[in-house]
Amino acid sequence: MARTSRALLRRATQRQQRRLQTADRRSAWSSPYRRDGNQLGGHADGKCVPVAPTITTAPANQTVTAGQTVTFTVVAAGTAPLSYQWQKNSVNISGATSASYTTPVTATADSGSTFRVVVTNSAGTVTSSAATLTVNPAPVAPTITTAPANQTVTAGQTATFTVVAAGTAPLSYQWRKNGANISGATFAANTTPATATSRQRLDVRRGGDEHRGTVTSSAASLTVNAAPVARRSPQHQRIRPSQPDRQPPF
Repeated sequence: MARTSRALLRRATQRQQRRLQTADRRSAWSSPYRRDGNQLGGHADGKCVPVAPTITTAPANQTVTAGQTVTFTVVAAGTAPLSYQWQKNSVNISGATSASYTTPVTATADSGSTFRVVVTNSAGTVTSSAATLTVNPAPVAPTITTAPANQTVTAGQTATFTVVAAGTAPLSYQWRKNGANISGATFAANTTPATATSRQRLDVRRGGDEHRGTVTSSAASLTVNAAPVARRSPQHQRIRPSQPDRQPPF
């Protein structure tokens, strides 16, 4: 009797264990996540299957000025751990193995280069789309190539001063007379009414961004000569011939 009771109890315990194991399997199949929160692709024989990587945010095109650096970034999903390998023009970049990559100082020769990243985990590999780098030349500060020349005019005439400057466009100009800005004189040439002897300077600066520079030309002198004074011609006078002395009649 005692043996029969023990056998019945053992069979009941085994049935209960089998029911619990079945419930655990069903629970595992119904959940797409592991206890650590990572998403699973499925199960095989009750084991987790890792998810291959995917690119959720690809690297973006970048534009910089020569002499600057640029950073490319990527966002990828998939079962951890994920590994990264950045490429420039499809060639691996040594040491570029994180989710972002910062270039060395750029040069204009780098313009047009493409950057992409290969993301890998235990389930597979994915390659991002390529991002293009555009490198603009660094702006060049202005220089005076031909300075204004001294001018000599006659009173009543005008004088034109000109300058030739080089540098990254746009260039802006400001002419000065005796150190003071001349209102409206903002071109490469300046025509001034004739005045007393004076000095004129040119102030050229590049505008438009933080890389602008300024250069001032040498001074050109203006000499104004007095206009010649017209002289009146002497009036012609008629001179009567002298009359002989009349003798009294005898």
